[in-house]
Amino acid sequence: MSLILKNVSFGYKKDKQVLHDISLNLEGDMYPLAIVGPNGSGKTTLLKTIVGIYRPHTGKVLIDGKNIHRLSAKERASLVGVLFPDRAYAASVPVIDVIMAGMYRYMKPIGGYPRNIIRQAYDVMNTLGITHLKDRLFSTLSSGERQLVLTAMVMLQSPKVILLDEPTSFLDPYHRYMLVDIIRLLSEKHQVIFTSHDIEFVKAVSHFAVGIKDGKIIYTGKTDMFLQSAFEKVFGIPFTEYIGVFGL
Repeated sequence: MSLILKNVSFGYKKDKQVLHDISLNLEGDMYPLAIVGPNGSGKTTLLKTIVGIYRPHTGKVLIDGKNIHRLSAKERASLVGVLFPDRAYAASVPVIDVIMAGMYRYMKPIGGYPRNIIRQAYDVMNTLGITHLKDRLFSTLSSGERQLVLTAMVMLQSPKVILLDEPTSFLDPYHRYMLVDIIRLLSEKHQVIFTSHDIEFVKAVSHFAVGIKDGKIIYTGKTDMFLQSAFEKVFGIPFTEYIGVFGL
């Protein structure tokens, strides 16, 4: 599976660009991949452009040679799934309905979802250890439980690429620890890309990193080399000083 961005630029206003001429060629041995940068650097905007929510002003996004912005919503869903922490999800519905929402393209006008899809949903819940939550209202869950449920929704969708935006946001140490294993699990069947400025998590999970600042790519390569050679360019502080304070 290949993900290629060719000269992608985007701005909420045409005279104010957020992404500047982004070009990336991501292949199988580069995942899990972290897009790393400070707040306001363009990380989330880049994910939303990759998944097709935003259409670039210039350039294109190709997944396995297909231009993501020329595909229908159903076609995009088979290629790429995304989880944003700030997205609004229905709170007063059971967990199982939230998880099944990722499979809307299979829902029949009469009779609901096919049995094989329902079985797959239970398999995903078993894998993540959340079957006991299936009848709970989404609004009653903790932040960590919600993250697991939404991860199950994306897993059930079974796209080639899974995008996670700031996945450690709002997580306590236990669920942050669990997320490391979840991303490793996802990586067995999917190409995982996540945004983060959680350096401990990036170091623990990602093989490759893309450093972004002010909407421009500063670095692409192995995560260890990013920390050694590009961390200061992206965050404005030497990595040696950072690890001296936080003990990484």
